[in-house]
Amino acid sequence: MDDQKSLTPAEIRGRAIRYRDELAKKGIALRLVIVDYIQLVDGCKELGGKTTREEGTDYTAKKLVELAKELNVTVLALAQLNDEGRIRNSRAVEHAADTWLDIERQDPEKDKYASVNPRNGAQSATIVVRKQRNGPDDQDAPCWWYGGFLLFADSEDL
Repeated sequence: MDDQKSLTPAEIRGRAIRYRDELAKKGIALRLVIVDYIQLVDGCKELGGKTTREEGTDYTAKKLVELAKELNVTVLALAQLNDEGRIRNSRAVEHAADTWLDIERQDPEKDKYASVNPRNGAQSATIVVRKQRNGPDDQDAPCWWYGGFLLFADSEDL
């Protein structure tokens, strides 16, 4: 876990390699790198600083794909979407991704059809598979959002 702000893709790579090596000494394999969220990674700095945010995010996406291949790990990059359901400040991130998931949840204050469990406040949600390079992309998964726990689960009875 590393919550340093405004890391560059090279700094993320360096830290991932260091963590991989530290874990390997303990007989543990690094299997997952999570970037929360991709728009805060400073790809512009590595491009000389005179670039747009979109170019910086595109560059970061390409570097994260390279990192996944180099270290043979899954890289999970979280992103913020705009009102049209597209990633903010970038078009290349979705293209670079092997798998693209959206989490859709209805706001019960704005949508009268939103489902809320009155016992525990769980709200209905759906994990939508938008793209899956090595499999079907029509495998949406209904789930429940527990806002008090920041948790998604497959049951409304937690």
